[in-house]
Amino acid sequence: MGNSLQEVFQRGGKKKRSFLGVVLFLSPYLFLSLSIFLVETGYVTGRLWAVVSVFVLYTISSVLNVFRKRDRWYLLIFGLQVVIEFFIRRGVVSPDLDILYLPSVLIPAVFMNFRGIMILLVVQPFFHLRELLQGEYTAVFFLLGASYISTAAVVFYVRVLRGKMEYYRESLNKLHSGALDIVATSPSFGKDELLSQYLVYIQRIEKDIMDILIMAERSLAADSVNLFLSEGGELTFRFSSSLGEMVLLGEGLIYQVVTEKGPVLKVMESRGEIKPGYLVPEGLSSIMAMPVMDGATVLGVVSA
Repeated sequence: MGNSLQEVFQRGGKKKRSFLGVVLFLSPYLFLSLSIFLVETGYVTGRLWAVVSVFVLYTISSVLNVFRKRDRWYLLIFGLQVVIEFFIRRGVVSPDLDILYLPSVLIPAVFMNFRGIMILLVVQPFFHLRELLQGEYTAVFFLLGASYISTAAVVFYVRVLRGKMEYYRESLNKLHSGALDIVATSPSFGKDELLSQYLVYIQRIEKDIMDILIMAERSLAADSVNLFLSEGGELTFRFSSSLGEMVLLGEGLIYQVVTEKGPVLKVMESRGEIKPGYLVPEGLSSIMAMPVMDGATVLGVVSA
Protein backbone atom coordinates (compact mmCIF):
# COMPACT_ATOMS: atom_id res chain seq x y z
CA MET A 1 0.00 0.00 0.00
CA GLY A 2 2.79 2.37 1.02
CA ASN A 3 4.73 1.61 -2.14
CA SER A 4 1.65 2.20 -4.30
CA LEU A 5 1.03 5.62 -2.72
CA GLN A 6 4.69 6.52 -3.14
CA GLU A 7 4.55 5.62 -6.85
CA VAL A 8 1.40 7.71 -7.30
CA PHE A 9 3.05 10.73 -5.66
CA GLN A 10 6.20 10.25 -7.75
CA ARG A 11 4.19 10.12 -10.97
CA GLY A 12 2.27 13.19 -9.89
CA GLY A 13 5.50 15.01 -9.14
CA LYS A 14 6.96 14.13 -12.55
CA LYS A 15 3.82 15.32 -14.35
CA LYS A 16 3.88 18.57 -12.39
CA ARG A 17 7.55 19.18 -13.22
CA SER A 18 6.89 18.34 -16.87
CA PHE A 19 3.95 20.76 -16.99
CA LEU A 20 5.98 23.53 -15.35
CA GLY A 21 8.79 22.88 -17.84
CA VAL A 22 6.40 23.34 -20.78
CA VAL A 23 4.97 26.54 -19.26
CA LEU A 24 8.47 27.90 -18.65
CA PHE A 25 9.50 27.10 -22.23
CA LEU A 26 6.41 28.70 -23.84
CA SER A 27 6.03 31.76 -21.61
CA PRO A 28 8.87 33.85 -23.17
CA TYR A 29 7.37 33.41 -26.65
CA LEU A 30 3.93 34.42 -25.38
CA PHE A 31 5.26 37.54 -23.64
CA LEU A 32 7.49 38.34 -26.64
CA SER A 33 4.47 38.20 -28.97
CA LEU A 34 2.51 40.47 -26.64
CA SER A 35 5.44 42.90 -26.34
CA ILE A 36 5.84 43.18 -30.11
CA PHE A 37 2.06 43.58 -30.57
CA LEU A 38 1.83 46.35 -27.95
CA VAL A 39 4.85 48.21 -29.32
CA GLU A 40 3.88 47.91 -32.99
CA THR A 41 0.21 48.89 -32.47
CA GLY A 42 0.93 52.12 -30.61
CA TYR A 43 0.40 51.09 -26.99
CA VAL A 44 3.78 52.65 -26.19
CA THR A 45 2.10 56.06 -26.10
CA GLY A 46 -1.27 55.37 -24.51
CA ARG A 47 -0.67 52.40 -22.23
CA LEU A 48 2.97 52.49 -21.26
CA TRP A 49 2.32 50.46 -18.12
CA ALA A 50 1.06 47.53 -20.20
CA VAL A 51 4.19 47.41 -22.35
CA VAL A 52 6.52 47.68 -19.36
CA SER A 53 4.63 45.01 -17.40
CA VAL A 54 4.65 42.50 -20.25
CA PHE A 55 8.31 43.20 -20.99
CA VAL A 56 9.28 42.64 -17.33
CA LEU A 57 7.46 39.28 -17.41
CA TYR A 58 9.24 38.45 -20.67
CA THR A 59 12.64 39.31 -19.18
CA ILE A 60 12.04 37.18 -16.09
CA SER A 61 10.84 34.16 -18.08
CA SER A 62 13.74 34.54 -20.55
CA VAL A 63 16.37 34.65 -17.79
CA LEU A 64 14.84 31.54 -16.18
CA ASN A 65 14.97 29.77 -19.56
CA VAL A 66 18.60 30.75 -20.10
CA PHE A 67 19.55 29.44 -16.66
CA ARG A 68 17.79 26.19 -17.47
CA LYS A 69 19.12 25.81 -21.03
CA ARG A 70 22.18 27.85 -21.97
CA ASP A 71 21.47 27.56 -25.70
CA ARG A 72 18.29 29.66 -25.31
CA TRP A 73 20.12 32.94 -24.79
CA TYR A 74 18.78 34.15 -28.14
CA LEU A 75 15.72 35.10 -26.03
CA LEU A 76 17.81 37.89 -24.50
CA ILE A 77 18.61 39.16 -28.01
CA PHE A 78 14.88 39.45 -28.71
CA GLY A 79 14.58 41.50 -25.52
CA LEU A 80 17.28 43.89 -26.75
CA GLN A 81 15.47 44.29 -30.07
CA VAL A 82 12.17 45.01 -28.29
CA VAL A 83 13.94 47.76 -26.31
CA ILE A 84 15.35 49.27 -29.53
CA GLU A 85 11.90 49.22 -31.14
CA PHE A 86 10.32 50.67 -27.98
CA PHE A 87 12.63 53.71 -27.91
CA ILE A 88 12.13 54.28 -31.64
CA ARG A 89 8.33 54.21 -31.26
CA ARG A 90 8.49 56.52 -28.24
CA GLY A 91 10.51 59.02 -30.28
CA VAL A 92 13.42 58.88 -27.84
CA VAL A 93 15.86 57.95 -30.62
CA SER A 94 15.85 58.44 -34.38
CA PRO A 95 14.07 55.83 -36.56
CA ASP A 96 17.38 55.59 -38.44
CA LEU A 97 18.64 53.51 -35.50
CA ASP A 98 16.73 50.61 -37.04
CA ILE A 99 20.19 49.76 -38.36
CA LEU A 100 21.02 48.55 -34.82
CA TYR A 101 19.06 45.42 -35.67
CA LEU A 102 21.95 44.38 -37.91
CA PRO A 103 24.65 44.01 -35.20
CA SER A 104 22.06 42.55 -32.81
CA VAL A 105 21.67 39.67 -35.29
CA LEU A 106 25.24 39.40 -36.58
CA ILE A 107 27.10 39.34 -33.26
CA PRO A 108 25.04 36.45 -31.79
CA ALA A 109 25.45 34.52 -35.06
CA VAL A 110 29.14 34.11 -34.22
CA PHE A 111 28.39 32.27 -30.97
CA MET A 112 24.95 30.66 -31.36
CA ASN A 113 24.17 27.20 -32.64
CA PHE A 114 22.37 26.76 -35.96
CA ARG A 115 18.91 26.26 -34.40
CA GLY A 116 19.23 29.48 -32.41
CA ILE A 117 20.28 31.43 -35.51
CA MET A 118 17.29 30.13 -37.48
CA ILE A 119 14.87 31.13 -34.69
CA LEU A 120 16.51 34.57 -34.53
CA LEU A 121 16.08 35.10 -38.28
CA VAL A 122 12.48 33.84 -38.39
CA VAL A 123 11.36 36.39 -35.76
CA GLN A 124 12.99 39.44 -37.43
CA PRO A 125 10.09 40.39 -39.78
CA PHE A 126 7.75 40.77 -36.79
CA PHE A 127 9.85 43.67 -35.48
CA HIS A 128 8.92 45.57 -38.65
CA LEU A 129 5.20 44.82 -38.55
CA ARG A 130 4.16 48.48 -38.50
CA GLU A 131 6.24 49.35 -41.57
CA LEU A 132 4.84 46.34 -43.42
CA LEU A 133 1.25 47.31 -42.55
CA GLN A 134 1.96 50.88 -43.71
CA GLY A 135 3.32 49.64 -47.03
CA GLU A 136 6.95 50.64 -46.42
CA TYR A 137 8.18 47.48 -48.10
CA THR A 138 11.40 48.90 -49.55
CA ALA A 139 12.91 49.92 -46.19
CA VAL A 140 11.99 46.59 -44.60
CA PHE A 141 13.28 44.69 -47.64
CA PHE A 142 16.74 46.22 -47.43
CA LEU A 143 16.98 46.01 -43.64
CA LEU A 144 16.00 42.34 -43.58
CA GLY A 145 18.14 41.72 -46.64
CA ALA A 146 21.21 43.12 -44.92
CA SER A 147 20.46 40.99 -41.84
CA TYR A 148 19.93 37.72 -43.71
CA ILE A 149 22.78 38.07 -46.20
CA SER A 150 25.26 39.24 -43.55
CA THR A 151 24.23 36.40 -41.23
CA ALA A 152 24.69 33.87 -44.03
CA ALA A 153 28.21 35.22 -44.59
CA VAL A 154 29.02 35.12 -40.86
CA VAL A 155 27.69 31.58 -40.45
CA PHE A 156 29.68 30.40 -43.45
CA TYR A 157 32.91 31.87 -42.08
CA VAL A 158 32.33 30.63 -38.52
CA ARG A 159 31.47 27.11 -39.67
CA VAL A 160 34.63 26.93 -41.77
CA LEU A 161 36.74 28.31 -38.92
CA ARG A 162 35.23 25.92 -36.37
CA GLY A 163 35.68 23.05 -38.78
CA LYS A 164 39.37 23.81 -39.13
CA MET A 165 39.84 24.04 -35.37
CA GLU A 166 37.95 20.79 -34.85
CA TYR A 167 40.04 19.06 -37.50
CA TYR A 168 43.29 20.25 -35.91
CA ARG A 169 42.15 19.15 -32.45
CA GLU A 170 41.11 15.72 -33.69
CA SER A 171 44.38 15.34 -35.56
CA LEU A 172 46.39 16.09 -32.43
CA ASN A 173 44.32 13.61 -30.43
CA LYS A 174 44.96 10.91 -33.04
CA LEU A 175 48.68 11.59 -32.94
CA HIS A 176 48.75 11.32 -29.16
CA SER A 177 46.74 8.09 -29.15
CA GLY A 178 49.02 6.37 -31.63
CA ALA A 179 46.86 6.80 -34.72
CA LEU A 180 49.98 7.68 -36.69
CA ASP A 181 51.22 4.10 -36.30
CA ILE A 182 47.87 2.75 -37.50
CA VAL A 183 47.93 4.90 -40.61
CA ALA A 184 51.54 3.88 -41.31
CA THR A 185 50.73 0.16 -41.12
CA SER A 186 47.41 0.42 -42.95
CA PRO A 187 47.49 3.57 -45.09
CA SER A 188 44.41 2.76 -47.19
CA PHE A 189 42.20 2.37 -44.12
CA GLY A 190 43.46 5.64 -42.65
CA LYS A 191 42.85 7.58 -45.87
CA ASP A 192 39.38 6.09 -46.38
CA GLU A 193 38.38 6.96 -42.82
CA LEU A 194 39.61 10.55 -43.11
CA LEU A 195 37.93 10.96 -46.51
CA SER A 196 34.62 9.66 -45.15
CA GLN A 197 34.74 12.07 -42.19
CA TYR A 198 35.61 14.94 -44.52
CA LEU A 199 32.67 14.22 -46.86
CA VAL A 200 30.19 13.97 -43.98
CA TYR A 201 31.44 17.27 -42.57
CA ILE A 202 31.23 19.03 -45.95
CA GLN A 203 27.67 17.76 -46.51
CA ARG A 204 26.62 19.06 -43.10
CA ILE A 205 28.07 22.51 -43.82
CA GLU A 206 26.45 22.65 -47.26
CA LYS A 207 23.03 21.79 -45.85
CA ASP A 208 23.26 24.49 -43.17
CA ILE A 209 24.34 27.12 -45.71
CA MET A 210 21.59 26.15 -48.15
CA ASP A 211 18.94 26.37 -45.41
CA ILE A 212 19.96 29.95 -44.62
CA LEU A 213 20.13 30.95 -48.30
CA ILE A 214 16.65 29.52 -48.93
CA MET A 215 15.27 31.37 -45.89
CA ALA A 216 16.83 34.62 -47.11
CA GLU A 217 15.35 34.11 -50.59
CA ARG A 218 11.82 33.56 -49.26
CA SER A 219 11.99 36.42 -46.77
CA LEU A 220 13.29 38.89 -49.37
CA ALA A 221 11.04 37.61 -52.17
CA ALA A 222 14.26 37.45 -54.19
CA ASP A 223 14.81 35.44 -57.37
CA SER A 224 17.70 33.70 -55.63
CA VAL A 225 20.42 34.15 -53.01
CA ASN A 226 23.85 33.08 -54.21
CA LEU A 227 27.27 32.38 -52.74
CA PHE A 228 30.51 32.81 -54.70
CA LEU A 229 33.92 31.81 -53.35
CA SER A 230 37.20 33.54 -54.10
CA GLU A 231 39.85 31.06 -55.23
CA GLY A 232 43.24 32.30 -56.39
CA GLY A 233 41.91 35.80 -56.93
CA GLU A 234 39.01 34.58 -59.08
CA LEU A 235 35.36 34.13 -58.12
CA THR A 236 33.73 30.72 -58.56
CA PHE A 237 30.07 29.85 -58.12
CA ARG A 238 29.38 27.65 -55.08
CA PHE A 239 25.73 27.75 -53.89
CA SER A 240 22.38 29.14 -55.00
CA SER A 241 19.03 28.93 -53.23
CA SER A 242 17.10 28.29 -56.45
CA LEU A 243 19.33 28.53 -59.53
CA GLY A 244 21.47 25.79 -61.00
CA GLU A 245 24.97 26.33 -62.33
CA MET A 246 25.86 29.96 -63.04
CA VAL A 247 28.00 31.42 -65.79
CA LEU A 248 30.34 34.10 -64.41
CA LEU A 249 31.24 36.96 -66.72
CA GLY A 250 34.52 38.10 -65.15
CA GLU A 251 33.25 41.61 -64.43
CA GLY A 252 30.27 43.21 -62.72
CA LEU A 253 28.99 44.09 -59.27
CA ILE A 254 30.13 40.93 -57.47
CA TYR A 255 33.67 41.63 -58.71
CA GLN A 256 33.30 45.22 -57.51
CA VAL A 257 32.53 43.82 -54.04
CA VAL A 258 35.82 41.89 -54.10
CA THR A 259 37.81 44.91 -55.29
CA GLU A 260 36.30 47.42 -52.86
CA LYS A 261 35.88 44.89 -50.01
CA GLY A 262 32.50 46.41 -49.21
CA PRO A 263 28.76 45.89 -49.89
CA VAL A 264 27.05 47.01 -53.08
CA LEU A 265 23.37 47.92 -53.48
CA LYS A 266 21.72 48.73 -56.82
CA VAL A 267 18.07 49.43 -57.66
CA MET A 268 17.01 50.25 -61.23
CA GLU A 269 13.64 51.01 -62.81
CA SER A 270 13.73 48.16 -65.31
CA ARG A 271 15.28 44.72 -65.58
CA GLY A 272 18.47 44.28 -67.54
CA GLU A 273 20.16 47.54 -66.53
CA ILE A 274 22.12 45.89 -63.71
CA LYS A 275 25.30 43.99 -64.51
CA PRO A 276 25.64 41.55 -61.59
CA GLY A 277 28.73 39.73 -62.89
CA TYR A 278 26.92 36.51 -63.76
CA LEU A 279 24.50 35.58 -66.51
CA VAL A 280 20.81 36.22 -65.71
CA PRO A 281 18.73 35.73 -68.89
CA GLU A 282 15.69 37.69 -67.65
CA GLY A 283 17.82 40.44 -66.05
CA LEU A 284 17.68 42.03 -62.59
CA SER A 285 16.01 45.20 -61.31
CA SER A 286 17.77 45.16 -57.93
CA ILE A 287 20.75 43.46 -56.33
CA MET A 288 22.43 43.44 -52.94
CA ALA A 289 25.91 41.92 -52.60
CA MET A 290 28.17 41.65 -49.55
CA PRO A 291 31.69 40.29 -49.06
CA VAL A 292 32.56 37.32 -46.83
CA MET A 293 35.68 38.53 -45.04
CA ASP A 294 38.50 36.93 -43.05
CA GLY A 295 40.28 39.97 -41.67
CA ALA A 296 41.34 41.87 -44.79
CA THR A 297 40.93 38.85 -47.08
CA VAL A 298 37.78 38.35 -49.16
CA LEU A 299 36.70 34.71 -48.94
CA GLY A 300 33.68 35.16 -51.17
CA VAL A 301 30.54 37.14 -52.02
CA VAL A 302 26.86 36.66 -51.13
CA SER A 303 24.32 38.24 -53.51
CA ALA A 304 20.53 38.50 -53.72
